[in-house]
Amino acid sequence: MLQEKKNQSSIEYLVIVGLAFSLIAVLGGLFLKTSVESKEVLDVEAINKNMNALMDVVEKIYLQGYGERITLIQTYSDNIENITIVHVNGADMGSGPVFFDYINVSYFTGRGPEGKAYVTYQPSENYIRINCTLCTYEATADPDIYVSYYNESLFAGGNKRIRVSSDNNGEVLIDFVRT
Repeated sequence: MLQEKKNQSSIEYLVIVGLAFSLIAVLGGLFLKTSVESKEVLDVEAINKNMNALMDVVEKIYLQGYGERITLIQTYSDNIENITIVHVNGADMGSGPVFFDYINVSYFTGRGPEGKAYVTYQPSENYIRINCTLCTYEATADPDIYVSYYNESLFAGGNKRIRVSSDNNGEVLIDFVRT
């Protein structure tokens, strides 16, 4: 009789401990999933904040003219894969040739087939040309479009100094400055 009570107590103890571990595992998994999703939302909000502030400064520098310069200090997350400036020079988009530049930011999401997402930012006026001096230039299949790539070490996570200046060609230069 005493042996049966001990066995029953042992089984009840194992069931309770097993249920507790199962509950902890489920709650831990939900917490981890929620925290990963929250981090991605915060990273995208940080990218949007940085790039919108950058576009505001680009427009301000353009309007102030040749010789103007502003240095921004912005914090970037580690999930940015690439920042490029895309230059469209007279490409025929159906209604005649168009000229504009925009910044493309690709970042890691950890979801989907490639695990990446892309967002683009453009000055409010198409005639504002943006460029960089510390970039690598590459042609595309379309002769009217070329891309300027920043070196990844310039914008990898952390605080970055970004110099925005105007040149005598009417372009606004955006350069990540090594500190």
